[in-house]
Amino acid sequence: MNGLSRKLDSEAVDPTWSQETEGTIARVISRELGPAVSVAEAKCATTICRAKLSHPGSPRIPDDQLVKFTLHRDSLGTMELQLDTRAEGTTTLYLLRRE
Repeated sequence: MNGLSRKLDSEAVDPTWSQETEGTIARVISRELGPAVSVAEAKCATTICRAKLSHPGSPRIPDDQLVKFTLHRDSLGTMELQLDTRAEGTTTLYLLRRE
């Protein structure tokens, strides 16, 4: 996961795609994971995005909510998804763009 974070931080930004995708991330997370999960950060470069989610009322996002999110991701559904759930109360999503 640290390698994905470093890649994002060092990669050039595709301004149009990143702005559109960051907005989609915020909208889809809110809709599919509900009000108990908030997007603390959504950042995209050219081929990768990172969304840091906060859910202080629960150490982990319930599995059924994560499944719902993976099935109903709108345009994010074309991206590979990786989850970092090592820290309680936060989840980091990495979304990798496929071309």
